[in-house]
Amino acid sequence: APAPPPPGGGAGAAPGDNKLVGAVGGRRGPAAKEEDKQTASKESQAEPKEPASAPSAARVSAPTTTAPAGPEGVPPGLRVLVVEDNAICQKVARKMLERLGCAVDAALNGLEGSNAVLDAAAAGRGYDFILMDLRMPVMDGIEATVKIRRELGAEGPPILAFTAEVGSEVREVCEEAGFDGFMSKPADRDALAAELCRLTAPDYTAVRAAKPAAAAVGKAKSSASLSFPGGVGDVDIPPPSL
Repeated sequence: APAPPPPGGGAGAAPGDNKLVGAVGGRRGPAAKEEDKQTASKESQAEPKEPASAPSAARVSAPTTTAPAGPEGVPPGLRVLVVEDNAICQKVARKMLERLGCAVDAALNGLEGSNAVLDAAAAGRGYDFILMDLRMPVMDGIEATVKIRRELGAEGPPILAFTAEVGSEVREVCEEAGFDGFMSKPADRDALAAELCRLTAPDYTAVRAAKPAAAAVGKAKSSASLSFPGGVGDVDIPPPSL
């Protein structure tokens, strides 16, 4: 019987056996290699491509629900009420607060201001901060603050006294009425930003809750009874511009 052809398509293999030889791992000609390239290309196009590399956990920042702090570190989106009867002072204070990232409303006297604070609290959208002038018609800032403290207690917003008067008696009455701080006019943006940060800080709530309750309206002094520079008495004088 004739000897079998050598494995791998040796000298005894017929010319027509080249394809079979290539299929089992033998050498292939240029034409067969080109055909393989075309087949591989079609298969790669048919298969869905996966991302080259998945982002590592170290490079993926976790989502956050806390908005970044505004200018000078002021918490973003604070709702502020400016209670000021002088149009120029009100406008300047409003612009200053808006540039610090606050949403600002305004009232022209203590009655309007205190009612706005109480209405906002009842509606569940209370103010975060009150900038309160002292000398105003209808109701002054001290009486307005006593009213707010009497109705809302420690749950009410922080109130910053804002006035050109800097005497110790004025500061004493403001503290008795329930103010959280005292700022003299004219104020600069940095000082106001510092007070916003201090009085709206989460840990300040505990400080306010520990304060004694505000004096009753009948006991608290009004700004009209204070001794202002020059012996002005109860005449309403527009404060200087900010």
